Amino acid sequence: KTTEKKAYEYWEQVFNKAMFMENSRSKEFVIRRAAAKRAEVLYKLPSKVETSKKILSRLKGKTLVFGNNLDMLLQIVPDGLISSRNSDKENIEIRNKFESGELNTIASFKKLKQGANLHGLNNILITSYYSSTKDLIQRIGRLRKEGEKVGNVIILLTKGTKEEDWFYKMF
Repeated sequence: KTTEKKAYEYWEQVFNKAMFMENSRSKEFVIRRAAAKRAEVLYKLPSKVETSKKILSRLKGKTLVFGNNLDMLLQIVPDGLISSRNSDKENIEIRNKFESGELNTIASFKKLKQGANLHGLNNILITSYYSSTKDLIQRIGRLRKEGEKVGNVIILLTKGTKEEDWFYKMF
C-alpha cells in the first residue's frame, strides 16, 4: 500500500543519508534510530495483518503465528496471544484452549519460540523475523512430525525492503 511504502522509504532514506554523515557519534545514533524505525514499519504493516487473516481463513488445522510486534499479533489473533503482557495463568489458559482444540490459532513473539512442544500443530505463519537462522529454526521447530503428516511453514516477505535481505540471510 502506498502509505506503507512511503513510511518505509522515508526511514530507508534517513538510514542511507546517515551512512555519509561525518560525526561518528551522531551517525551511529541516526543509523540505529532509522534502522529501528524501518524495522518497526515492517513489523506493523496493516497489509500484513490483512494478508495473515486471509491466509488463516484458508488453513486447516492448528496454526501458530509468530511476529515481532505484539500489537500486530493481537490484531491477527485477538483471543490467542501468548505474551509477557499476560499473566502466567492467562497464557496457560490460552495454551490449554489450543491443546484441547477450542482455539485453532495462537500467536506469540518469544514465549513459544523455544522449548514449547505443541501437539497437533499443522501450520506456522511467520509475519516478521530477524535474519537469524537460529531464530528461524527455533520457530519452525514447534512443528513436530506426527507419523507421515508434514506441517506447513508460511513466511511473509515484503518485497523491495530490508526484509528481503533478512529472509535470504536467514536461509
